[in-house]
Amino acid sequence: MRLNNVFIILCFVGFYSFSQTKKTTLFTINNEPYYTQDFITNYEKNNNLIPDSTNSLQDYLELFINYKLKVKEAKDLKLDTFPKYINELKDYKSRLIQPYLKDIPITEKLVKEAYERLLKEVNASHILIFIQPNTPPKDTLLVYNKLIEARSLVLQGKSFSEVAKEYSEDPSVEQNGGNLGFFTALEMVYPFENAAYSTNVNDISKPFRTKFGYHILQVHEKIAARGEVEVAHIMLKNETNKAKKKIDSIYNLVINEDESFGTIATKVSEDNASAVKE
Repeated sequence: MRLNNVFIILCFVGFYSFSQTKKTTLFTINNEPYYTQDFITNYEKNNNLIPDSTNSLQDYLELFINYKLKVKEAKDLKLDTFPKYINELKDYKSRLIQPYLKDIPITEKLVKEAYERLLKEVNASHILIFIQPNTPPKDTLLVYNKLIEARSLVLQGKSFSEVAKEYSEDPSVEQNGGNLGFFTALEMVYPFENAAYSTNVNDISKPFRTKFGYHILQVHEKIAARGEVEVAHIMLKNETNKAKKKIDSIYNLVINEDESFGTIATKVSEDNASAVKE
């Protein structure tokens, strides 16, 4: 490796322009040149991290050289091809760019919006027609017009439930007539939530799109949020008389407070997802 005198660097910093220094070789490693301007750029960028001393420039030069030597060695060992290191680099890049992807005013606006919406619950019904993201515009228009047709039928006096059963592709429509019950903010995909909270009671929205397809919805009621209720249960999967007798005996244990509900649940409940949570 060949290393130019540090004094040359100081001269470049003090007296030469970028155009004069950008191709000046500072040192080489196995005939591969490393340029003065690269070093100067790195030094100025990290200058606030370097201890304030008369040798700081020379100290940083040694760090810079060692760094380049390590990179060269890593490439020679082909470490840059190992999946482990590739994934680590992707993760690092992802975390590094996160702060630059956040728009603070928009984030604050969305937080305020969510808070205000969480104070209310909405009861609404919808009609859904599935559509893929890459569906051609011609077919997309057909779906849109079909929902306009369904909306018109409701506006003319036909019940939303009846129209939903005729038009909607939501698998649950035969059981609920399109009614989704009460929901609040952060429980539906955002475009659906927007439509529900911006549509007045008894009104019908115009067609709107989510990741599932196109919808129209009718808002039936808006009420003050009732909050959330946390419950625990004990479940036996069998429906035999033996299971019925067992659940009755468990009920008696709980009523008599022989053991806490959570303790009993961890012992006998056959719902693996909730039993461990007591």
